[in-house]
Amino acid sequence: MTIAEPMNSMPKLPVVSNGKALAQFFIDHQISAHPFFQRTDNKNIGYVSVIMENGRGLDITAFLAHLISISDNLEVRCKLVPQLYDELGGGKSENIHVKLIGRYLNAVNPYCKINAEDLPALEAAYDDLGKIYDRLFKTNHPYKALGVAVANELVVQPIFDYIKDITLNSEIKFNAQDLIWITSHNELEEGHVQDSFELAELIPNERENLDAAMHAAYELFAGIWAFFDTVNNIKLQ
Repeated sequence: MTIAEPMNSMPKLPVVSNGKALAQFFIDHQISAHPFFQRTDNKNIGYVSVIMENGRGLDITAFLAHLISISDNLEVRCKLVPQLYDELGGGKSENIHVKLIGRYLNAVNPYCKINAEDLPALEAAYDDLGKIYDRLFKTNHPYKALGVAVANELVVQPIFDYIKDITLNSEIKFNAQDLIWITSHNELEEGHVQDSFELAELIPNERENLDAAMHAAYELFAGIWAFFDTVNNIKLQ
């Protein structure tokens, strides 16, 4: 994945001609171009908790199952079922990704100390982003949901890369079992990025469905960008 050029403001909602262009937008305009990721002082392990804590309870498995259920395209279902299986730990409950994320966060949280005056803004940012995810994950429009699925994979991958880099290069010695999410999940995500392009190409080129998918995908991107506006102002002790 190419390195994104720094951007001081979020790119505008594009008009795309097909699903591939929808996916490519999130490669050309990566969240890693946000000013937070361009800082030289952002390698503090505490930022992992700041970024990820609101994702502890985010149930991607319920969203994928919902999208599979509302899709009328068998090819979409065939692409999503393996992703759902991955997220469910390959059928082993102890390896469900949300559980591995929780274990990882329990390990890194003690090293996150946020200035008290920044907590209200962070809590509000968690709430705002959570509402966006909740609304988009519950949509019954199959192509809006598909756009969200594509955007979620492509937008968060650079965030995971950042978190993995900080964690594995930290001077703190973590238990290897606590890092399974970081060490194993990212390998799976690389395959999911390719799957996202294939899924995006299954969005019909009809203007109505394509616009619906792009608007929903962009809303998620905008919500995550706004969240990092707050993260960028958080001070760690």
